[in-house]
Amino acid sequence: MAGAPNLKPTMATNVDASLEWYFGNGSLSFAAFFKDISNYITIDRRAETYSYGGETFTFEVLRQGNASNGTLKGFEVAYQQFYDFLPGPLSGLGLQANFTFVDNNGGANEALNPFEPAQEAGASDTSLPIEGISRFSYNVTGLYEKYGFEGRLAYNWRERYLLTTSAANLNRPVYWEDYGVLDGSLFYTLNQHVKIGVQATNILNSRVYLNVGDETLAPRYSWTDTDRRIAIIARLKL
Repeated sequence: MAGAPNLKPTMATNVDASLEWYFGNGSLSFAAFFKDISNYITIDRRAETYSYGGETFTFEVLRQGNASNGTLKGFEVAYQQFYDFLPGPLSGLGLQANFTFVDNNGGANEALNPFEPAQEAGASDTSLPIEGISRFSYNVTGLYEKYGFEGRLAYNWRERYLLTTSAANLNRPVYWEDYGVLDGSLFYTLNQHVKIGVQATNILNSRVYLNVGDETLAPRYSWTDTDRRIAIIARLKL
């Protein structure tokens, strides 16, 4: 890796705005953002020629460089409220929810191995989105707090996104499919010192799927099972 004395820092001009409304025991908010990002940093491989002692040598050299500019823009809508106006046990019910949209243009991905031509080609493919960014995501959480009980049931979902521009041994982009997971917990406070409960993750036993190849015609490449987990918990407070 050679030096890069002319490397410029990645800079961003950010504009954010939000609007919030509070009512009773709840709130509703809207937030929008715009980021103009310049001088993405990548690692470039190039042939450089040097002369010494009357001889000329050519080396493949890695240097950090600045790539094209890009933008990120989007918004988030969020809502939360406890419905304490409901009668009896129902007054402990509550809800949290949010929805996020992110749009990306331009920018640059980076090859994990710049000496691998397929990874270089994938990282420089401007038709591919930026790795790790989902356009849409949301989560919805049901809550309950009453008579010493604390309950939570949360579903989190995100749209497919580009995991890598060129997977090892495949030389093709790999996408993470749409994925949603349901988690939950229920606790009961016995007294000021002891709380007991049960906590569950991935209740629906959701499976992670990866797609390989073209974004629109991408067959499933592999999957990962994260398993359903249930834990019995006791919390002590002295």
